[in-house]
Amino acid sequence: MKNLETLTNAELLSINGGDGFWYDVAYAIGAGAHAAANAIVAAADTIASHPVGGPRGGYN
Repeated sequence: MKNLETLTNAELLSINGGDGFWYDVAYAIGAGAHAAANAIVAAADTIASHPVGGPRGGYN
């Protein structure tokens, strides 16, 4: 099979065939991006709840 970047619109439509393949691809990409964003937010929350610096202002 050819590289997806070299496929024509007609070839892409024939691959899709109404089975929702490209919807599934887009969903997987979106789900991955959503999971990554949640991980970043969780990390930011962890960092925010554990401030750096002790009574002398140094790093713990």
